Amino acid sequence: MEISLLFTLPVEVALLLDKCLQHPDICWDNEIIRRIKFCTDSVQQKPKIYIIYRMYANNYKYYGFETTNYQLGEGFLNVELQDYINILKNLGVTYFINLQRKNYLRKNISNLIGRKTRKFQSKSKNATLTKIKIEINNNKNNENTLINYYENFDKYYNKIDGLLEKENSLKLIYEDDILHDPHIAYNKIINFIGLDNFTPEITLRK
Repeated sequence: MEISLLFTLPVEVALLLDKCLQHPDICWDNEIIRRIKFCTDSVQQKPKIYIIYRMYANNYKYYGFETTNYQLGEGFLNVELQDYINILKNLGVTYFINLQRKNYLRKNISNLIGRKTRKFQSKSKNATLTKIKIEINNNKNNENTLINYYENFDKYYNKIDGLLEKENSLKLIYEDDILHDPHIAYNKIINFIGLDNFTPEITLRK
């Protein structure tokens, strides 16, 4: 059985996937799209071949991986969200996990700090302060203003909610299910796919 996690930015997801990777029945392959960087020709074929290979290259009961909205665009898959979901279904993906964030500003801050420090998570309990600058009217995301950038997240979330409404899917909210206790999201996933409970350790921190 296969699982696919669709989300926006990789900052918030590692805290959750760190738990999934510890489950003895789950092989989590992380961001396979980023790892192999699909481009231009054969967009529809190369991902299929690679994902099929990875699916059957392990002996785990469940195989899963994650995809960001950024990886669906130019330079990677260059495919519409609906088409990508159909590709995954044709490959045998039977569970979809939809991870979202409510606080766009904090998401933006986390991403900027991660880019600056090159560390999106840490195993240390001692946090350090990092100074960043947020461009309000001239950001680097091809939008006129930061508000436009955040409004696009609203549109993306509404779109993915609609597309996954009729699929076998689980929706998670970072602020509710991961931020204060990643075990909440982890337990929801375990119950969603019908696995026996396994208590993981918390090894990563924001």
